[in-house]
Amino acid sequence: MRSSFWKRFCIVAMLIFSTLQFLSAVSRELSFEVGTILESDSPYRYRYAQHPWATIKDGQTVLDLHSFDDNDCLVIQRNVEGTAWDEEHYYRFDSMEGKWHLIQNPLLDVRLSVSSPDASVTSFRYQAGTTPSKDWKFVEQGKTLIELPWFDPATLLFVQQSKDGKDWGDVYRYQYDPETKSWNVLPLASAIGRGNDSHPSRTQPKNQEPLIGLRLNISAPDTSYTSFRYQTGTIAGTEWVAVEQGKTLIELPWFDPTSLLFVQQSKDGKDWGDVYRYQYDAETKVWRVLPSSSEPERSISPFVMLLRTTESLHHIYEARYGGGVEYMQESPLHPQLMLVGDLAVSGASLNNIWIERFLILDASLGLGYRIPLMKHLNLVPSVMYGLLVHMGNADFTNDGSAKRQFYIDQQLRGSLSFEYALTERMCAVIRPEALVFFEANHIGMQYGIGAGLQFKL
Repeated sequence: MRSSFWKRFCIVAMLIFSTLQFLSAVSRELSFEVGTILESDSPYRYRYAQHPWATIKDGQTVLDLHSFDDNDCLVIQRNVEGTAWDEEHYYRFDSMEGKWHLIQNPLLDVRLSVSSPDASVTSFRYQAGTTPSKDWKFVEQGKTLIELPWFDPATLLFVQQSKDGKDWGDVYRYQYDPETKSWNVLPLASAIGRGNDSHPSRTQPKNQEPLIGLRLNISAPDTSYTSFRYQTGTIAGTEWVAVEQGKTLIELPWFDPTSLLFVQQSKDGKDWGDVYRYQYDAETKVWRVLPSSSEPERSISPFVMLLRTTESLHHIYEARYGGGVEYMQESPLHPQLMLVGDLAVSGASLNNIWIERFLILDASLGLGYRIPLMKHLNLVPSVMYGLLVHMGNADFTNDGSAKRQFYIDQQLRGSLSFEYALTERMCAVIRPEALVFFEANHIGMQYGIGAGLQFKL
């Protein structure tokens, strides 16, 4: 009993300590000495966070700031001749140094859109200061806009990116240039501020500095095109960024010079045309359009399969197993509509005395439709029509004179393929399927599953 009591006491004490430590990190009780900045007997006032303006009283030398957050700054203003208020002076508290700093020429309502050439990056976090700490602020999931109510140009903005919101990559350091009013990316600080995030980012190009603040004004010869979308990378994927309706300006705050910019256009925002590829020439600072690649996407998938028969065929065979190859190609009618064809070979042990074993050949053609479910997962329902050939040595007289027999039937096949992207050019595929085949006045049914790898050609 006594041991149990002390265990509970220790757990409660740790929780209380952790809570107090968290609260002290998030909000502090700070004091600010104003005696050194009051230059005259003119009235002064101050504010911070969401607090309204408060007057600094005569003889008051210290401001007690309650619940002061690291994101807050202290603003002090002087009244000139009792009629107008002078310019605002901003002060920030550096928790690392434990002292206040006057912000020279502060930036207010700062916005910075961050992006990654890797479409699988979905999470961003950031902080401002001179050295990154563990106090990161998170950009809303799926968003790329960093909003700062104020920023000290003498400090840096630190940004990290992640594919899953858990493992964070390199620390990118942004410095604001007041002359050009733009952000510059400093050389990588890979080992700074990573803490226990031990997985490095793979999206940063090696020995290449990212290009900052690139713009491309796109236009179509046909004025009926009103929608545009784009993405960056080496191969166009399924993750597109839409340009604001009616606009033609693409702004890239971050661009990998070794990658390409892919652009599509549409008349209604639903049906998208060809993919145009742009390459940036850093020497001439000009975008160049690469020759259009109008060839449809093609893939080939070797697979294995196992199919069971329904009760109507159990007297012949119960299951068959084998492998084959599936070919898939984008339809010229729609990029998600797929032309599908497959060839397969399988075997089956028979449940009768006339034929020992069947060799079964499948050949079918049809249509599929690729539906994106998640970032790396697609669903492709398909319907195919073809032939099913059973071959075997039959001895119906049981006299030892077996002869090769062929049974050629029409078949109708349906499947649901789940495609999971392993790399840009390879997917793992699982395919539940069922088929019906017809012979004379009889109907046979089979169902089962196939699995394989899909390779883009």
